[in-house]
Amino acid sequence: MSMTITTFDRASGKLLAEESEAVLRAVAERHGLTIVRAGGSLDGPEAVLKFRFASKVGPSKAELDFAKYAEGSGWSPATWA
Repeated sequence: MSMTITTFDRASGKLLAEESEAVLRAVAERHGLTIVRAGGSLDGPEAVLKFRFASKVGPSKAELDFAKYAEGSGWSPATWA
């Protein structure tokens, strides 16, 4: 059953986020990505929903960040591999 949302509260924000994530998950999978909800805000008649997409292949952001800062500190890849 569909409902018309006139103002956003926790319940309507959660419902919209869950339904949006389900739709976006199909798009993400089609492109080899993962998706997670990343917060947002509710402000009366408006809502901002955030989602984070990430590649399923290659190094993660954490791995890339570690390599960047390790090399900047003078560590070579051989010492932390």
